[in-house]
Amino acid sequence: MVHEEKFFVWQDFDKSLRERDKCIQIAFDYTYAGTTKRVYMKSVDWKKEDPFAKYHWFVGDNNSRNLRVLKDDSSQCGISINGYNFVETSPYYCAREQDLDKFVAVVVEFSGEEEIGRMAISPTRVKRPTENRNDLLIFEERQEKFCKEKLNGNKYRILSYNVLAHLYNKTSLTKNEQKDQYYSYCPKEFQFDTYRYPLLLKEIHGYNADILFLQEVDVRLQRRFLIPFLKLKGYTSIFNCKENQVNEGLIIAIRDDRLYEDGNHTAKLSGLLNKRSNSDIMEFLKNKSESYEVISSRPSIIQIVHLRSVDDPNVQILAANTHLHYDPLFEDVKHLQAVLCVRYINDIIRQIKKSQKNCKIEVIFAGDFNFVPTSRAAKVLRNDLDLINNKEENIKREENNKNSTKTLVEQQQFSFFLLINWFFWTLFGNLFGANWLPKPLEDNNIEKIKVPFKFQCATGFPPYTNFTRAEGFTKDAFVGCLDYIWTFPETKVLKVIPFPEHNLVTKYGAIPSRIAPSDHLPIICEIYIEGKNESNLT
Repeated sequence: MVHEEKFFVWQDFDKSLRERDKCIQIAFDYTYAGTTKRVYMKSVDWKKEDPFAKYHWFVGDNNSRNLRVLKDDSSQCGISINGYNFVETSPYYCAREQDLDKFVAVVVEFSGEEEIGRMAISPTRVKRPTENRNDLLIFEERQEKFCKEKLNGNKYRILSYNVLAHLYNKTSLTKNEQKDQYYSYCPKEFQFDTYRYPLLLKEIHGYNADILFLQEVDVRLQRRFLIPFLKLKGYTSIFNCKENQVNEGLIIAIRDDRLYEDGNHTAKLSGLLNKRSNSDIMEFLKNKSESYEVISSRPSIIQIVHLRSVDDPNVQILAANTHLHYDPLFEDVKHLQAVLCVRYINDIIRQIKKSQKNCKIEVIFAGDFNFVPTSRAAKVLRNDLDLINNKEENIKREENNKNSTKTLVEQQQFSFFLLINWFFWTLFGNLFGANWLPKPLEDNNIEKIKVPFKFQCATGFPPYTNFTRAEGFTKDAFVGCLDYIWTFPETKVLKVIPFPEHNLVTKYGAIPSRIAPSDHLPIICEIYIEGKNESNLT
């Protein structure tokens, strides 16, 4: 990890206090730690660690090497450190208001060892991530108002979130070099994974969702921190890495007390092209060598997990997660990738129904689709559902964005700018030897490529789920809706969780920022899924 801090570590406390070469690495430095804001976890390989080890956390006013760790029967945990106060015994620690400006120490007791095993002390003091005591992280009010309580019965809270993989942050660049990169409005110190990871840990579990769909999850984040942390919070997580040696991927996580996994499937989207059922796609790509090159080489995958309800085994859910190609010049690629995903979902449903002929399977298809609501890709998923005249979706959109009037105007202006570009390059592109307009938009044949069923967007179509356009930083900037949770039209949507206040999104120009760990906002809805018994009664 870039600039990862190491706690000072001593061993053999009963003999002498001396620093050993081998350190226990702690996930995050404490420079921007804060008052119930961040979660701290030790950086270890959880697959190899001692599952019965105990982690005792302390806070104190110094990190001198003269500190002594002793067994102490009068202490709540049986251990004391001179000058330090015991906080709790837990695999992780979340800083409190009273811990500001203090050092943090962790003492590890390994199973089967009589002596104290390891001790580590933070090299810096605890500080808050926000500028002022009463400032909020972007997700706190949203969680407190709308997600404080967990759901039960046949109600399910669904979340989809692109958490921003660290590999796309050019944190090794100088300040001048960073000006030409993404997120140049965000100071580098707030882009480091050492800063963002703790915020993500706190944010993700705080929504109390039943099913989590996560995209752009770093291999390191999921292996060392996210999956073990979610396990402690009562979730089972399934991670699948993208293809082509890309070190990020997808996670579907489920609450253990509500759902359990009954099988999972993963497919590289380019690998689905050669299936007989997708021959129409290959036919379409015959004369589109550039698009074929892109779609056949992208690392995009689809992740599917078959879920059953713990309380009602008749409730079966096929949870599908994906992250489609990003390039706006290849809208046809996104369209075809979306079709490949839905057809693969249909294949899995058919497999399940071979052994369960009369079963009812709900589909929740979520992710970062990288297309806007008015795109043809969105249209094909809705199977020609009219976006503008759909009253339900308009209501959801209004509820989601009561305070986003300014953003709507900005987005309309931005769309008008794109429209002018479209006409310019359509009329004069050949003169300049340019081809700005994506070829698929010139070809209506792509609309003939259909999906086997239609969806509704359970979260509606807000003005944006991705916001990277800050004042004075317009290069490669974008504001728009790219993230969706698709369900069957008959699935009852109970609630769409409103977005954070727009002024929080733009407080530091755009996101990510000091108070927001990703360039995307998580989309969240609550749905109702009928069990078989209920269906028989109606």
